[in-house]
Parts: sequence; structure tokens; C-alpha cells
Amino acid sequence: MQLEKGKTIVAVTHDINLTIQYCDEALLIGADGSYQHGNAKDVFSACQIEKVFGVRTFVGRVGEKKFFLPLGRFAKDSQVIGGK
Repeated sequence: MQLEKGKTIVAVTHDINLTIQYCDEALLIGADGSYQHGNAKDVFSACQIEKVFGVRTFVGRVGEKKFFLPLGRFAKDSQVIGGK
């Protein structure tokens, strides 16, 4: 319906996985004012998430869709399989 009517939908979310699943484009804003804009699949990577949020992430796939699992402080001394 959105395409048929030529409308743009803007959503604000803190859920990276929903963004990857449903959005074509994303704007990632860091606490320091830095930002990255572009294709949602390109904006969100394990490296970018660690840079912006300071947490390591496990990256998995369901079919062709990526998903991220933040590992937080528990990953400081562990090896992440499938991460960066």
C-alpha cells in the first residue's frame, strides 16, 4: 500500500533486528552525534554496532536475513564466533 500511494514511512526504533528485517534505509545515530545513513543492511554490521554502542555482537542468519545478538560486558574476554 505504501508503494502504491507513493508514501514514505518513517519509524523510530531501538531494535536493530526489526530495522534490518523491515526497513530499506536506516539512520544510525551515536551518542557522540556521529551518524551513518544508507541501506539498512550496510549501516548495521558487527563492527559498526561495536563502534557506536561499545558492545560486541554475534551475527547470525535466518535465511538471507541477518540478525544481531549483542553480547555486552560478558564478551570482553571471549571469542565471538560469527562476529566481526
